[in-house]
Amino acid sequence: MKIINKLLNTMLLDYIKILLLVIISIGTVCVKSKTLSICKSCKIKQIKTAIKLSRSGDTIIINKGFYSEGLITIDKPISLIGKNNPVVDGGNQGHVFYIRSNNVNIKNLTIQNSGMSYVSDFSGIRIEQSKNCIFKNNKLINTTYAIYLSKVQGCIIEGNRIIGSAKKESSAGNGVHLFYSNAIKVKNNNIQGHRDGLYFEFAEDSFITYNNSHNNLRFGMHFMFSHNNTFNYNIFSDNPTGVAIMYSRNLKVHKNIFQRSQGNSSYGFLIKEITDSQFIENIFTQNTWGIFLNASNRNLFKKNTFQLNGWAAEVYSNSYDNKFIENNFLLNNFDVATNSRRNTSQFSSNYWDKYKGYDLNYDKKGDIPYRPVSIFSFWVSNFPELAILLNSPMTSFLEVAEHFFPAFTPGELKDTSPSMLVIKIKPLNNNINKF
Repeated sequence: MKIINKLLNTMLLDYIKILLLVIISIGTVCVKSKTLSICKSCKIKQIKTAIKLSRSGDTIIINKGFYSEGLITIDKPISLIGKNNPVVDGGNQGHVFYIRSNNVNIKNLTIQNSGMSYVSDFSGIRIEQSKNCIFKNNKLINTTYAIYLSKVQGCIIEGNRIIGSAKKESSAGNGVHLFYSNAIKVKNNNIQGHRDGLYFEFAEDSFITYNNSHNNLRFGMHFMFSHNNTFNYNIFSDNPTGVAIMYSRNLKVHKNIFQRSQGNSSYGFLIKEITDSQFIENIFTQNTWGIFLNASNRNLFKKNTFQLNGWAAEVYSNSYDNKFIENNFLLNNFDVATNSRRNTSQFSSNYWDKYKGYDLNYDKKGDIPYRPVSIFSFWVSNFPELAILLNSPMTSFLEVAEHFFPAFTPGELKDTSPSMLVIKIKPLNNNINKF
């Protein structure tokens, strides 16, 4: 009988423990589902107060109004959701939002007027050492850095309108800035008026798609030491240089538009020390240089369109085993330039509007090779000051002389099977939110 009583007591204790755990769990769920509202006539009138009162998992609704609050710290997993376009003004002091927590969401806010400093990277939204954040459908105005991620994993930056007011590079920051941050999705953002629209350093395994980066002071996008990233369906317009990528490998750059980067040192795409990457179905148009390839190896350029550029492609001789296949070269002043008579880049089946060859066997390939490097472009690559002679009688004389005495241009750099027809490429559907 004692044994039976002991067993019953043990079972009763276990039942009580389970019941307590269930009650605690239900209570926790109830706590996590709480929603707090902020407005001028609400009980809670300030964002900082609401954050202080909130618990993990809470949602804070920020109603229409002007909230003069900066230096807002978020140290717990909560969501801030704007309703009817509330404005959060940082008063030109430090970060507007500073986050050190996983699972933070900020949506539908206008965030403006961060601080400016030559020693601190003040931001509209600054997040550090965190995971799984979402910053969506916000408008960031006059912030030195708009959205700055440092040592962050698995976040989404989507649908934001970012408008900087930078006047000079030394005091400017970037629109979206990633530092040691991986697996980030940057999608459908419109960025202008910053030093660099998008900046990535030591950022890997990320997807950058459907962004419009334009009218920035330096680069539409700039990244270094950032491997295994995908860039597609972006538009880079009216930046001194559209995109500059450096010291990276295994990149997929597909279906982007690089346009109207014009100036003495302006490139649609500057590519330095990039290896084993793909550049497919991009459009380079109305740039001083379409692409500039320096110390970059084993890359594939396929089905790109180079149109109305000064130089379509400049490929330095220190770049090895790059392949240019089935690209269109249309209405460029110079198709290809290089700085040496030796060049190991391979050109095959490209369409060249300057090609004057023939196709006697009707296989839609030219029967004689096309050498895209003109003598004048070769000399300008070595002596840039000669560019002033473009379209002068001297240029015409050099071209005629080179045709009969091809001694100076790189003999190895040629397309052995130039296409007689323009390469058919599907139209791009860069369905970018125009805001």
